[in-house]
Amino acid sequence: MKKKLSPAGKILISFLSIAIIGCFLLCLPISHNDGKWFSFIDGLFTSVSAVCVTGLTVIDVTANLTVFGKIVLMMLIQIGGLGFITINSLLFLILGKKITFEKRLTIKETFNQESVQGMVKLVKKILIFVFITEFIGAVCFLPTFINIYGFWKGLFNSVFMSISSFCNAGFDVLGSKGNYFESLLKFNNKPLVLLPVMTLTVLGGIGFIVIFELPKLFKKEKISLHSKITLFLTLILIVVGSLLFSILEWNNPSTIGNLSVKDKILNSIFLSVTPRTVGFSTVNMQGLTNGSIVLTMLLMFVGAGSASTAGGLKLTTLFLILLLIFKNANSNGELVFNKQQIGAKATKKAIKVFSLYIFLVLISTLIICCFENTSIGKTMFECISALSTVGLSLGLTTTFSIIGKIVLIILMLFGRGGMITISVVVLKSEDDKPQVNIKYPDAKILVG
Repeated sequence: MKKKLSPAGKILISFLSIAIIGCFLLCLPISHNDGKWFSFIDGLFTSVSAVCVTGLTVIDVTANLTVFGKIVLMMLIQIGGLGFITINSLLFLILGKKITFEKRLTIKETFNQESVQGMVKLVKKILIFVFITEFIGAVCFLPTFINIYGFWKGLFNSVFMSISSFCNAGFDVLGSKGNYFESLLKFNNKPLVLLPVMTLTVLGGIGFIVIFELPKLFKKEKISLHSKITLFLTLILIVVGSLLFSILEWNNPSTIGNLSVKDKILNSIFLSVTPRTVGFSTVNMQGLTNGSIVLTMLLMFVGAGSASTAGGLKLTTLFLILLLIFKNANSNGELVFNKQQIGAKATKKAIKVFSLYIFLVLISTLIICCFENTSIGKTMFECISALSTVGLSLGLTTTFSIIGKIVLIILMLFGRGGMITISVVVLKSEDDKPQVNIKYPDAKILVG
């Protein structure tokens, strides 16, 4: 009897399928200003980067892509941010078709839920919230972009930026002639652009489950431990990151040193928000001090919230790892925090995700360094950026050969698919194995 594909496997297959379709569309002559077929590997890299909402690119998006190509890219970002399963469910709802139990299981896996109950209602809420939020974001960008680019181009750029910001993609179509990779550099003194980008990024990054619990805070009702952890760590990382970036870059003429005090503060906050995990930049990343580069790598490593459009290790995973380090689990592997019990299953997942993340960063850095003439530090930066689906770069990605690009493509797919989803597909889960109570003799292993 043929074995059915697991929900986790379906998630991975969906991302791969959309990436391949996107690759074909981006390779078409109609997608490029020169009217020529595009390189397959570069088309695949760009498509995967969009579907995985990363933002790493090997082409000048503004210069190379036609309006058709940019629309394809924007659609890939939207599908990647919401997930193909969510988009597919939207089509079923529009057509009035019933969403099967099997599809509900996949939705549950997509948003990391415990039960299949209420999945259709959850999808509806997510879709309504996303489209309303992106519409408001586009309206916020309109005055500035219409003033610079004219009405139609300003309107398109506003919609593109809103989708890219909320989906934590980091792609933009704002490059100017001779400097297409400048990202938001020319807007580093424009709060009406930077503040909406940061707001959309944070909303997309904390996760839909947390977003839907936010009204409870205003009603002084209790929220889940997951939401408390996500909101608390988000605030801490933004505040601490902003302070550290301001200290490290305050007098650096290559970044924020020549800006006004108000703009220095705004850009320091922006530098703290975007590595988790949108990838827009208002400064020349190669001009950062060494301390800021390391800080950026740490923020990229951590990422944002679970069941969000962002990538990275995830805030709750970091919390559980820290809790395991500073607070011993009981004999069953369970932890107690804030008078609530955290099961052994959650802690095992956290360890598995953390270990897999470290392994992937190290092995990918090793492979690229073996085939590319690059430094270890800069290579690791690019690998973390790809795996955490950030999109920030120190300028190496465009110089990589096919091997380097393939490694980054794999990392982006791993990062967007989710570490736990990958581990379920690649590694046989212990939870699926029958539990047999057999007592083995203790092994004498020295640790530390």
